[in-house]
Amino acid sequence: MEVVEVRMNKILASAYSNVTRRLFLNTVIVALFLLIVISITVWTGNTLTMITAIARFERTHTVSRVEAMVAFYNYQDDKNPETLKNFQSKMAITQSYT
Repeated sequence: MEVVEVRMNKILASAYSNVTRRLFLNTVIVALFLLIVISITVWTGNTLTMITAIARFERTHTVSRVEAMVAFYNYQDDKNPETLKNFQSKMAITQSYT
């Protein structure tokens, strides 16, 4: 009877050890999965923010160039020093992006 009890204790101890190992392994797998998902989410968010910033920059730069061209054509039409100053200020905005 004593031999059976010793064997049962060994079986129970190894079963508990196996359950603990499996639980630890599952916890590590879930933690790694969450870390990967969070990393991908952060990377995607940063990429979208960067693309949005580039698109806004391009639009602002294009609008500034068009405004500078219009101011230059206005200066060509009337040769007014005020319109020349307007052109120079618009051109300075455009050149500040480069």
